[in-house]
Amino acid sequence: MQIRRERRMAWLIVFLLALLYIINFMDKAVIGLSAVHIMKEMGLTPVEFGLLNSVFFLLFIPLQLIGGLLADRFQSRRILLIMAVSWSVAMLPILIPAGFGVLLASRMLLGAGEGPTSPVAIHAMYKWFPNEERAIPNAFYMMGPAIAMIVGTPFMVWIINQFGWRIAFGVLGLFSLTWAIVWLVVGREGEEGMVPAQEVSPDARPSALAYLRLVGTRTFIGCMLLAFPSYFAVTLIFSWLPHFLQSALGFTPGGSSMMISFAWMIAAVGPILVSLVSQQMLKRGASIRLARGVVSALLVIGSGVLTVVGAYLIPDATAKAVLLVIALSMSVVCNPMLFTLIGQFSPVSLRGGLIGIFGASTVSAGFIAPLAMGKAIETGATEYQGYLFGFAAFGVAQLTCGVVAALLIDPERDEQRHARRVQELGLAREAGVRALPQ
Repeated sequence: MQIRRERRMAWLIVFLLALLYIINFMDKAVIGLSAVHIMKEMGLTPVEFGLLNSVFFLLFIPLQLIGGLLADRFQSRRILLIMAVSWSVAMLPILIPAGFGVLLASRMLLGAGEGPTSPVAIHAMYKWFPNEERAIPNAFYMMGPAIAMIVGTPFMVWIINQFGWRIAFGVLGLFSLTWAIVWLVVGREGEEGMVPAQEVSPDARPSALAYLRLVGTRTFIGCMLLAFPSYFAVTLIFSWLPHFLQSALGFTPGGSSMMISFAWMIAAVGPILVSLVSQQMLKRGASIRLARGVVSALLVIGSGVLTVVGAYLIPDATAKAVLLVIALSMSVVCNPMLFTLIGQFSPVSLRGGLIGIFGASTVSAGFIAPLAMGKAIETGATEYQGYLFGFAAFGVAQLTCGVVAALLIDPERDEQRHARRVQELGLAREAGVRALPQ
């Protein structure tokens, strides 16, 4: 009975964390869904609107790193509560008819509050599940962005069209505050895999050197090479894709909303299917390198091929939109698998910080993507041609990252090397203690 209650609580935590992630991505997506209205009202150029998207990540990136490190020292439950409240506060200034500067500052503060979400939430979730059972909960958590866009996109488009884009921001602030109240009542801290501080090996205690050793592994570097284009694709979907569909391809707001929802339907179902396939491969004797690493790399490689083909080889507007939407979504699908790989070879006491380092390194794509596409649009012969060049360049980058990552990722090897290092360090210290004068 106790085990059953713990199991129910574990999945309740997954549900609440996924709900938080949904709100997180609706906060990101609302700026893209409001793009036409904001650019028209404020008279913004493509580069200025790109800056409005990019500034969100200015504090998001360092705070993701700091949040992960704090999660190794403090209860995740408290950190998540503070974060959710801060999101509501950051949304308040947008409700008044303020100008570009206020909107810029609000997005920057919101990015600071949302930065630690993934490392803290994933670390909190892993406290409820053993390593071999984390792939499916992780995939459900990672469905948050997809559900945000499938359900949230039509809802937010309706709010924007009926009441204005500022009210849409206020509604999202109310969602964050409601989540914080529920979490305060039912949120709990898990204990799976946690060990007393005195029993943690010296090389697995939080220190700059311990983190650096893990960051330098082939698997960590390979995962970063896949996560960077994955997050680049996510950012393009919620920042520039709505504008591309409406302004460059002539879609209506409703048609654009349907295409965005289609993109996130793939991103929602894809991680679950890939996780199930990966789990079956492992049961049949496949290595983790093949079942998780190579499979993830193939998704990014395939996405790169489809992106280039969609940009330059498909003339029909509808077919082009469908292919580019599928391509961008494919790149997003591998993301949950990457966090599973990182969590596998990381000691529990370093896991939050390592996920924070991983997230901060790859989320830099969120800062680069809006500005890069904005620059491509402005320098193109036409807006349409600028978009096509931007997508094609991204596709080539995906191909390169995917091939290199497939060669690098090898979690079993890195895990064994880390275990040997810990053993050697322990023997060396033991020898040093014995050598001391009695």
